[in-house]
Amino acid sequence: MWDRIARNALSNIAGTVVSLGVGFVTMPLVVNHLGPTAFGLWTLATGLAAYLGLFDLGLAPTLVKQSAELLARRDDEARAGLSETASTIYALYAVAGLLGFVALAAVAIAADRVFRIAPDELATFRTVLLLIGLQTAVGMPMSTWNGLLCGLEAFPLLNGLGIATSLLRGGLTIGLVQAGYGLVALVVSSGVVSVLGWAAARWLVHRRLPGVHIALGRARRSRLGQIGHFSIAMVVWSVAGAALHQLDRVLIGIFLPMRALTTYEVGARLTTYSRNVLHSWLSIVMPAASGLAARGDRSRLRGLFLRGTRYLIASYAGVALLLIGFGRPFIALWMGPGFDESASVLTLLVVGSLVQSQTVVAHVMLPAIGRLRTFTRFMAVYPVVTAIAAVAGITSAGLLGLAAGLSGAIAVMEGVCVVIALRCFEVTPARFFGRCHLPVVRSLLPAVALTALVRIEVPITSWGFLVAAVAGVGSLYLVAFWVAGMTRGERRQIARRVRAVAGVRPSRPALSGEAPC
Repeated sequence: MWDRIARNALSNIAGTVVSLGVGFVTMPLVVNHLGPTAFGLWTLATGLAAYLGLFDLGLAPTLVKQSAELLARRDDEARAGLSETASTIYALYAVAGLLGFVALAAVAIAADRVFRIAPDELATFRTVLLLIGLQTAVGMPMSTWNGLLCGLEAFPLLNGLGIATSLLRGGLTIGLVQAGYGLVALVVSSGVVSVLGWAAARWLVHRRLPGVHIALGRARRSRLGQIGHFSIAMVVWSVAGAALHQLDRVLIGIFLPMRALTTYEVGARLTTYSRNVLHSWLSIVMPAASGLAARGDRSRLRGLFLRGTRYLIASYAGVALLLIGFGRPFIALWMGPGFDESASVLTLLVVGSLVQSQTVVAHVMLPAIGRLRTFTRFMAVYPVVTAIAAVAGITSAGLLGLAAGLSGAIAVMEGVCVVIALRCFEVTPARFFGRCHLPVVRSLLPAVALTALVRIEVPITSWGFLVAAVAGVGSLYLVAFWVAGMTRGERRQIARRVRAVAGVRPSRPALSGEAPC
């Protein structure tokens, strides 16, 4: 199981790193080409379109869970059932996408009365919002094939496709910017690349699952109850996620000038990049946990929770140290002068994400093992607390108040989630701290000391100095975690995997009377 999880996790991380690398390269070019106001319009439109995820109705994780369970049976009846389930979800997606697009069209009509957009920018904003909304609405039924690939645990294929589309999208963006095209052309090119990606995913599913057919005519009303039981909990999850990761952009569009959105987005996007990279492997946890729960293997479920949580905390702790320690000079080199407030936003949001890293694995595993009632109640409260804290923060202290409010809401809610998770997996607080937190704290201490020394003694004014500082601190943290954060068995397992990848065979013990090799 751990070899399969490691392979899928690495492919997810590779796909996310390439996607975010493309965004890292293109963002300064686009901001400088469009200007902060036009880029703010694009960011606001993208944030509003992200709310179409609420119309997903929890169908995406439902499809992943049920397809993993059905495919585990490996018989014709299971494939027929999967065809009906996937077709029903496809039909629901089509209806949800249409309703979502109508909702966005209504927002576009009322944009001048809701957001602080200049009259000469209003037509552009409406066009961009409708184009992004159309792409998102069409993408909802098209995501059915991605869900089936996840259920197959074919993450290397899925991420290979994602890498290809990210590189193509980045190349088109750079070409259009250099040719002098505007915001609308950039949005259209992104939509074209998405269509190509959907077509490729559909082809891959038909190659891997020749007995599974998806069509509107195969949708069955009898499947709705089975789908709805799990998807209701996922709807609540989606609402909480939208409140946590999209509400800030909307509030800035309502309360602050559009240029402030670009300032905030620079710091927030770095936080999003780091979170996406380190959380990218979590999509493999749901099918793995669902399979273990179906077999009643409580011991391995507990092991998956503890080890997955420790690795996630350790990963994000290292990245958080680098972002907090070197975020200000990084932003100055990346975006140029005028973004000092972005660095403060980055620090506040990274702290919140670091607190959240201790419970993200539990967020995925609780619905996967059937703890829907507990999970739903908790996630239903999350958006309420987040909204209250965010509005209070932005009205009292602007961008920094908004970031602080979001991080405060995370700290409160994730503290409650820790209690819920420990009860569900029957883990004591002492064991949770000893297995998940203490190894990370021991590993962080030398890296924290080196970071403080570098920032005090070395002025970072070039990419060379920054790369050297980050490489030194990062290497020290990795060595410390290898020694103080991992068990001997885990080190042996990783070493065995590295030897296997490198093609080195393990040495054979010498037999009696035989000279050792």
